[in-house]
Amino acid sequence: MAMTIHRDTLRPVPLVEERSWVALSACRDIDSDLFFSETRSAARNAKRVCAGCAVVDECLDYALEINIRFGVWGGMSTSERAAMLRDFAATRDTDLATG
Repeated sequence: MAMTIHRDTLRPVPLVEERSWVALSACRDIDSDLFFSETRSAARNAKRVCAGCAVVDECLDYALEINIRFGVWGGMSTSERAAMLRDFAATRDTDLATG
């Protein structure tokens, strides 16, 4: 079982307990190598799994929140998530500059 450290108590918490959406993920029974392969064909196949996932938004939010830099998460590749964050930062900076 995957574990993570809970920041408030520094105690190990099972991944599914902390993020209950993981139990509903379409990828939960699929070899994780598919989502962390460097090939474009694997990334396309991983994204197909994500496309049918009920918790794709939660997965993407999680990847963005903790800045996961590798693999397909929430239906997006590493480079797609990085571009999304750059676009968001640029929009935010423009909004702040124009008041």
